[in-house]
Amino acid sequence: MCINMDLKHYHVKLRSILDKLIYNDNYSKIDKHMSNSNIGARKGRNIRDHLFVINAIINDITKSKQKDIDLQIIDVSKCFDKLWFSETANDLYEAGVQDDHFTTITNANEDCHVAIKTPWGSISERKSINNIEMQGTVITSLKCSVQMDTIGPDCLNRGGDIYKYKNCLPIPPLGMVDDVLAVGYCGNDSLKLNAIIQSKMATKKLELGADKCFQIHVGNNVSKQCPDLNVHQDIVKKVSSEKYLGDIISSNGKIDENIEDRVNKGKGRVNSILSLLEEISFGKNYFEMALLFRESMLINSLLSSSESLYNVEKKHIDKLEACDKDLLTRIFGVPSSISYEAFYLAPGCLPIKYILQGRSLMYYW
Repeated sequence: MCINMDLKHYHVKLRSILDKLIYNDNYSKIDKHMSNSNIGARKGRNIRDHLFVINAIINDITKSKQKDIDLQIIDVSKCFDKLWFSETANDLYEAGVQDDHFTTITNANEDCHVAIKTPWGSISERKSINNIEMQGTVITSLKCSVQMDTIGPDCLNRGGDIYKYKNCLPIPPLGMVDDVLAVGYCGNDSLKLNAIIQSKMATKKLELGADKCFQIHVGNNVSKQCPDLNVHQDIVKKVSSEKYLGDIISSNGKIDENIEDRVNKGKGRVNSILSLLEEISFGKNYFEMALLFRESMLINSLLSSSESLYNVEKKHIDKLEACDKDLLTRIFGVPSSISYEAFYLAPGCLPIKYILQGRSLMYYW
């Protein structure tokens, strides 16, 4: 049987399959060559790894007499759009991809035929663009992480300018693909660290977004005048708290804002779960599906994702459990005054505090 096939309509799928094959063959090699500085697009790594380190540092500084520090939250503006083809290829080669797969990866991006899908569903005429990093491919995020990961080892090699946790463990800039947080002692060391990061970005031809870069001073000497850090020609905005990797990093080490954020989001999730239960008829499986929604949409993905936080107190647990208890009372149609034990034992649910304890133990282990 002879089938007349126009390969132009299938080049996207073929490219995707090729990328996956190359990714699967080279991932372990690339991951082995990377440091722990950047955890983006890496298996077995999670934003909690960096958040745990950052919270530990803030907790140590606020409760001891160590030197004050500055946290520099750095955001690369449109990083995926501006990845420099030649430098990205060089970093990938240094990360261990040095066989024929390297040639295949680079050749695939030397001449790209790009089309735009319009809002009306039609596809524009394909145009040839040379030497670009294609967004949306399987390996692009890992390429970006490899390039940003080079900042960490460079900073560690300088030695003296790096903050050391408890005066012994050097902490490199902590990155999640293109989001970076750097820790430096307040003063000249912080200025040097800022200069290193900017010079590194310049060699990669990447630009920092001044509106998304922040400086947080952490320490007991709050009256100390912190140096002004720069992003290109702009001065970095000084704040007492700011979001990083989904959590609010606060200079005083308190987690009240994070708990409030989780509770507010939890209230929205509760309404979403109840709407699903009303719109879809589950029949005799109603309560099973309700508990499944509770576990997947509320507990695992939101309320119990606090194992990276420090200084969790009973009042914080009570707020999280109040949100969970509100959902269960509305699912089962019982008054909120029902006894605490019966409330969880009857449906076979675990309270938030025990789930959080278990996840914390598993994470630390």
